[in-house]
Amino acid sequence: RSPNLQVVGLLANKVNSRSHGEQKILQDIRALAPGLLMSLSINERTSISGAMGVSKPVWRSMVGESHRLAAKEVHTACKHIIKSMLKK
Repeated sequence: RSPNLQVVGLLANKVNSRSHGEQKILQDIRALAPGLLMSLSINERTSISGAMGVSKPVWRSMVGESHRLAAKEVHTACKHIIKSMLKK
């Protein structure tokens, strides 16, 4: 345990961006717990599960648009998290 540990937010991942139900759930969470859920998310993509299956980061095997989009989402999320940590 770390008594100085602070939550910088929750990152929604494996989000089906085409599902109105999932988008509604994210809106509800943001309304019920303002500031807890990060403004960005990582969408469900076969490129991410494929990269996990071969134990490689998604940006290592950038073959196709899905890999490029997934790599961009993960990179953006990492930058956001690091920036949030440095603010605290």
